[in-house]
Amino acid sequence: MQVPQFDGVVTPAAEVAVDMLFVPVFQDEGDGPLNAIPGLESASAGWIAQVRASGEFRAKAYEFFIVPVAGSWKATRIALVGAGRRADLTSERLRMIAASCGYTARLRGVTSAAVLIREGFDPVATAAIMADGLSAAEFEIGIYKADRTTEGRYPAKLVVVAPGAGLAEVRAAVARGRVIGEAANQARALANEPANVLSPREFAARVAAMGTAAGLTVDVLEESRLRELKMGLLLGVAQGSVEPARLVVLRYEPKGTAGGPVIGLVGKGVTFDTGGISIKPAEGMDRMKNDMAGGAAVAAAICAIARLGGRHRVLGVIPMVENMPGGKAIRPGDV
Repeated sequence: MQVPQFDGVVTPAAEVAVDMLFVPVFQDEGDGPLNAIPGLESASAGWIAQVRASGEFRAKAYEFFIVPVAGSWKATRIALVGAGRRADLTSERLRMIAASCGYTARLRGVTSAAVLIREGFDPVATAAIMADGLSAAEFEIGIYKADRTTEGRYPAKLVVVAPGAGLAEVRAAVARGRVIGEAANQARALANEPANVLSPREFAARVAAMGTAAGLTVDVLEESRLRELKMGLLLGVAQGSVEPARLVVLRYEPKGTAGGPVIGLVGKGVTFDTGGISIKPAEGMDRMKNDMAGGAAVAAAICAIARLGGRHRVLGVIPMVENMPGGKAIRPGDV
């Protein structure tokens, strides 16, 4: 799979050469985008003013209107994306707007896309948020589908546009947001796996590989070590399953931090939670594979911290187990 290229630019929107240029528009700004972005109306051959006036595009959150570019703009198409009311905008809303742009670009199979940071926003902070959001659309949810053509094709190039800002700062922010977005996708990929694939042993192996790649110190404790440490509760949950328990410890220890504070992260890693003898209802049982999502989040977070050069020591602990009913399953009241 091709690794997409992320970049930040500070040129005017008209100079960005991509297949699709996304322009966020707010419900309560009237002709704001036409006045604030020179040449936008002529680049759309008048369509933007027309659809705004007719109500065809009201700029509700995640609403889109796409039009071919006319004139001298270098983009092939302009896509207005609704951002809702400016007063309601949060960092999370911005991230989701960027994600919706990424998904739209993917479903349409464009090879390159860009998102414009509107005036009035901190270009550096917003660039990181946009890169994070755009990354969300890269996640492959249907990896086990025989026909994956309906999921589109993720763009090979994605650009965050911050006209007039500092180029080095914007590019650094895009790189930071990309690391965060990739980490979120790593956690999502682990949580998306079925329990027959992601056993505790497989979960431990994948997390160990992630940690090693990020430069972490990784310890995987197997059953014998867990017994030595008298981790009876973890072993007790595992004894109803044929799959042995694991405990993964991830350490990030940057230079010069000895004796400083340690941030501790603990993530639940139950790869399937039937409830054991106290079995859960059948409805929703298939979703019990997601009981390891906390562990996936911890693993992805500490790897991202390492890649971003965090300044504090971080310790991640992920107990991994499959909770199943069976003749050896732990009983309520057991010691």
